[in-house]
Amino acid sequence: MRLKELLLSTDWGEVKQSLLRSYPDSARIMDKLQRVFETLLSLDCRGTTMRLCLAEVRPEDIDEEPYIDVFGKDGTLNRDLPDFRYFSGTAGRDFANLETSFALELVPWEEWPGMELDPSASQKYSVADLIAHCLWEMTFYGLDQGPIEKRRQEIDRRVKEPEGMAEGDKKRLITVSKAIE
Repeated sequence: MRLKELLLSTDWGEVKQSLLRSYPDSARIMDKLQRVFETLLSLDCRGTTMRLCLAEVRPEDIDEEPYIDVFGKDGTLNRDLPDFRYFSGTAGRDFANLETSFALELVPWEEWPGMELDPSASQKYSVADLIAHCLWEMTFYGLDQGPIEKRRQEIDRRVKEPEGMAEGDKKRLITVSKAIE
């Protein structure tokens, strides 16, 4: 089932109650979250291979509350990632063969309705809870797409920055591991 089908199968009142239960701070921005919900209802399903996954995360610090992480998977294994070679010395075979989890907070909203829900998520959470957690994730960087797009562009610019550097400047770059030594 795609997120769009979930959106169509519930009403805003149920999602609102779930948001208030899971994210008490959402009360101050509820009207804006409702606008995002309505925007998602109006969007067509764009083709994507990304599946929506949810999992409870229990922080190591006992003073921190567990939370629900929303992430995506598309069948890519960790060993198939271009950067895996940097982990090959420290990562075991189990890690190499795990399906990669992708952050979704910067994914354009047009892609969300077309994402298939991972079967394990629908067994653990109600429809309203699934939608509430997705809304919270997709608005992490802003309640409209403008700030989210700016953040995505800034990250893209920083990733590409070393590619455009002169060779002399590139030689001054250091790896993270050297920086923390």
